[in-house]
Amino acid sequence: MTFEEYIDIVKQIARIDDKLKMMGIKQTAPRIPTLSDMPRGGNGDFDQFGNYMIRVEALYEEREKLFDQIRDVLTNMEYQLVYYRYGRRLTWKETAMKIGYQQRNVYNIHDKIMQKFE
Repeated sequence: MTFEEYIDIVKQIARIDDKLKMMGIKQTAPRIPTLSDMPRGGNGDFDQFGNYMIRVEALYEEREKLFDQIRDVLTNMEYQLVYYRYGRRLTWKETAMKIGYQQRNVYNIHDKIMQKFE
């Protein structure tokens, strides 16, 4: 696996995380009813929460399959560095703060990660 392929998988995982976050926001957001004197028949979707949970479960399964492809390549901390830097597009400074290291240490860790892919 090349570094570019690895980064592509990390970006896909980040997109799934974004979808899950947005789905959670939409599910918990208050709904404003539309007032109308016209009769409504409904859309036949009586189990909205059940359908929501099925979509969430499918996204988690897809995320897990992607993660399984890269699980053995890097340590958890190295994965976090790559996830925040490339998946979330944080700056080096923000990435260092997220994983709890100083910025110069993050550069050194990144160099070691790059060596693993050579």
